[in-house]
Amino acid sequence: MISNKKIVVLLLLFLARKCYVLEAPILKSITGTDDGGVFVVWKPINDTSDETVLGYKILINEVKERLERMYKLVNGDQEPGLVEEMTSEEVFGTMPLSLAKQIIAEGVTTDNMLIDYIKPDVLHEIRVLAYTKDKESKLSSPWRVKLLTLAKNKRAIAFRHHDECFLTIRHDDVTTGTPIIYNNYI
Repeated sequence: MISNKKIVVLLLLFLARKCYVLEAPILKSITGTDDGGVFVVWKPINDTSDETVLGYKILINEVKERLERMYKLVNGDQEPGLVEEMTSEEVFGTMPLSLAKQIIAEGVTTDNMLIDYIKPDVLHEIRVLAYTKDKESKLSSPWRVKLLTLAKNKRAIAFRHHDECFLTIRHDDVTTGTPIIYNNYI
């Protein structure tokens, strides 16, 4: 016969497993691709629970932006010029998950995913989470990404992650066809 103490201990063990929170994956990089997509890389979680991680979900939200036009000094001669700035209407890292597009990467060792189409000239917030049979992990820190349309042979991708912003511009050398990449960290 099972004693009341054993029942309580078993119940507490069961509840402890259910209350266990999976850590968040860490987004390591996002790279633009030639065909208008992005390649997302993350650090998988170290799962110490009894439940096996089945895979990862990449959550992509479109972020609304507002266009602001203003006159500012735009060059060394202190001449005013019309400047257009796109500013986000959403606070960084607070996008509603219910509106996110979800892409599933199956497998516990999966650490990357090619997302083959991201709308050009639209700001996106990307986050990753791990999932098991019964629960989901915390969300990774957000990255904001915008694929910029430039001239025919030039492409750019702008990123924001924590307190860091950077812009990568790629174009093909006219004489050799070799890609040239410029990175600016702002």
